Order: sequence, then C-alpha cells, then structure tokens
Amino acid sequence: MANNFAKSSHHTELNDIYTDQPSEETWLNDLMNEYGQEIIWLAYSYVRDRAIAEDLAQNAFIKCYQKREEFKNNSSIKTWIYRITINCCKDYLRSSYVKRNIPTNMKEILNRERAPSSESAYMEKDTSSTLIECVFSLGPKYREVIILHYFEELKVREIKEILQLNENTIKTRLKKAKEILRKKIDRGDF
Repeated sequence: MANNFAKSSHHTELNDIYTDQPSEETWLNDLMNEYGQEIIWLAYSYVRDRAIAEDLAQNAFIKCYQKREEFKNNSSIKTWIYRITINCCKDYLRSSYVKRNIPTNMKEILNRERAPSSESAYMEKDTSSTLIECVFSLGPKYREVIILHYFEELKVREIKEILQLNENTIKTRLKKAKEILRKKIDRGDF
C-alpha cells in the first residue's frame, strides 16, 4: 500500500491518513515513517539520551494511536504529534527516576557520543557540538523554543499550537534565548 502521507506537505491532516481506510498497523507505520526521526530528535532535545528518546518517541506514537479519534483537525497532525511528544518528555523529566539520575556535565555526554574522525571533521563537529551544547545548556523554556524554531524549522504560529503559549511569549523567549546563547558563546561559557 502506498504511503498515505503527502511527503511534500508539513501539514498532513489526520483525514489524509484515513483516505484508503488503511489497517490500524498501516496507519501507525505510516505515521512513524513520516515523523519518526523528527519525534526522536525532539525527544532527544529534552532528555539528551538516544535510547530514552527512542522509548519516549515510541510512547508518543502509541498515545497518538490511542487518541487518534480525539484529534479534531484544528491543527496539523505534526503539531498534534509534537504536543504529545513534549508531554511525554515532560512527564518523564518530572519522574523521580530522572531527578535521581540526571547528568550534570553536558560535555561528558557530547564527548561520549563523538566518534573518532579526521582532524578537520573533528573541528567541524566540535563547532557544531559547541553550538548544540550551548543550546542544551539553556533552561527548558528557552531550549524548547530554539529547538522547535531553528532545528525543527517551525513557525512561531506552529510553536504556539504545540506549546500552547501566546505568540508574544514565544517571540520573547526566542529573543532572550538568542541573547543568552550569544553571551555564552562569546564567553566560552557552556
């Protein structure tokens, strides 16, 4: 069966998924194929652990499947999935397990994930790692808007739907986050 998602559109509606009355398994597979990597990256931006991010992404897709009848088509399916994923991540971060085991040294985490490479590739990766490290060092309310806007390339309007915040609040957080990032990078404070 052909994929029921319009690959060219970032605003696939839930009705598009049902066009050919796919089986439940096909519906979930299509959803995961279309948004899987984005959802894992989004979860990773919250938890900073690939395995946990994959688990949270899986939980988010299961919740999407369980709540598919509740989707009202007031927003795109992408914003709906992002909202569910963010809620899963926030629930996880509030759990007592995380509070006991949260990593404190971001450099250690990034260095653990860095594969050996040539000197030039290492330098390029080091620069991008520095930027990512700076973003991850932001407080959650600033980090999430930076990631959604610049890494996920969402418009302020879409972020508003996902985070359920006022547009001006999002714009203010983006501005403040950029100021904080500039200062951290200038000082080498990350």
